[in-house]
Amino acid sequence: MSGIPKSSNGSRGDKPPPALVAPPKPDDEAEWMKQVAAGDERAITNLLEQFQPGIRLLVGRLTAWSPDVDDLTQEVFLKAWQKAAQFNRQISLQNWLYTIAVNQCRNHRRSLLRWWKLLDGFFEHTRFAQTSTAAVHQEQSEAWIELQQALLQLKATDRELLVLTYMEEKSTAEITQILAISENSYYVRLHRAKERLAQQWNKARTEVKS
Repeated sequence: MSGIPKSSNGSRGDKPPPALVAPPKPDDEAEWMKQVAAGDERAITNLLEQFQPGIRLLVGRLTAWSPDVDDLTQEVFLKAWQKAAQFNRQISLQNWLYTIAVNQCRNHRRSLLRWWKLLDGFFEHTRFAQTSTAAVHQEQSEAWIELQQALLQLKATDRELLVLTYMEEKSTAEITQILAISENSYYVRLHRAKERLAQQWNKARTEVKS
């Protein structure tokens, strides 16, 4: 499986999702998620067609229509795919996805925004340091050192994705063209790059404090 397809609904705003067909019965939902867990492309596509508009609406409302709505929506379905084998028929599939979406938005508020703020500071400092030798000697904060160490440990491919997405603010179409990758590959790789940044940052924080 190459990844989770991107939503075709690229517009922003608090708009209701399009009308959908009736959801499967509970027993069908359990079987459906077994197929998703096995990587069945048709089952995953059906899951997206059925629930992605509603999940995107929920994420948009929870984040006040942050620019990260589409990324977060993709992450919800990546997480659903990863946890599909854990689906319990005692809760409806829609409510199960809603739980994942709420948790993703909570994590986004608590940690992701801080990471990108520090990441932005890292690159702003780097640009300034290139034009002023005095900047090299400026006292760096603990957070700055931690993030710098984390970034240095990332693979070049991870840094490319993070820089183009969050620093250069290129669109998905532009990034896939620049890196010669598919949209599915882009979302999967970006998701993994974020996870690796978090792991390296936590490691860097431990090393600085030891």
